[in-house]
Amino acid sequence: MRVLLQISCLLLLTTLTFNSCKKDDGNSCGNASSFAVSQNAGKLQFVITDANTSADGYEIAYGDPLNVSNGDQCSYRFVTLSKTFDKTLLELNITYFSNAIFYLRKRCSASSNSDWSLYKTVALADFCYLPKNLKVQTNTVSWDFDDYKSTTSYFQVQYGISGFAIGTGTNATVNKPSFSSVSYSDASIAAGNTYDFYVRAYCNTSLGWSEWVGPYSYYCNYSNNICIAPTNLAYTVERNASNQPVGANFTWSGSGLSSYQYVVVNSGVSVTSGNINTISSGYTPTVLVNKSTNYDFYVRGVCGTSSYTSWAGPLHFNIGN
Repeated sequence: MRVLLQISCLLLLTTLTFNSCKKDDGNSCGNASSFAVSQNAGKLQFVITDANTSADGYEIAYGDPLNVSNGDQCSYRFVTLSKTFDKTLLELNITYFSNAIFYLRKRCSASSNSDWSLYKTVALADFCYLPKNLKVQTNTVSWDFDDYKSTTSYFQVQYGISGFAIGTGTNATVNKPSFSSVSYSDASIAAGNTYDFYVRAYCNTSLGWSEWVGPYSYYCNYSNNICIAPTNLAYTVERNASNQPVGANFTWSGSGLSSYQYVVVNSGVSVTSGNINTISSGYTPTVLVNKSTNYDFYVRGVCGTSSYTSWAGPLHFNIGN
């Protein structure tokens, strides 16, 4: 009987010791002192107060208060090493409920955490949601938007040479379409330059503007919405295998446009009487003509649909005999 009692006491002492160590190991760095969560338009700011710096970081759990009673039941979580930081509501995927509940605990090590803190409830105010997925391709700016609770009225694009300060760029207003993707292709940009693009949404007088999204940097290969007539027109004589002149090859200096139109007419004849030919930038036209005849060459830039520069020319030429 005494032996059994001693064994029982030993087992009880072992159990108490094991449980006590397990509890300490599970919360070896103590709880965070406190934390605060506040909303600023589409962002939440988190401020963690913690005098004990032995933590490996902090874990924040959050979700809809209607479905959460402790941190382990929260729908979402993230880990942070910073004590003060911002997160957008879209980053947190908080778009479908009007209040959010937050819990905090310290990460004592890779395998242990502190207890969850008392929760914080944030009543989420409506705001003007940010555009998203901003990009620029072939001189066209595009982005997507989700209204959720607020209604976007229109958008503003601002752009300029890479590195410009917001407020000093060129602004353009873009109407909201009936679907969730928007594009803008009328930016005045010159080939050979890198531009930064930003976009923001305007909702209404009470919600105002969203924050700017960007920059998206884009190198412009071809000028867009900048139409300068070609300059420096020149030609060389095109010859056949027998070194006989058969035509002329033309060059000019452009302004980075993607295509041009040219006309060859008899010297002194109006440019409008000739056949208009279109050629892509980077190519030079070769025109077969008669020997010992005087001709005029004209070229103009294609600015857009039914939009052109003025004609450059005439360049007088004669390929000889």
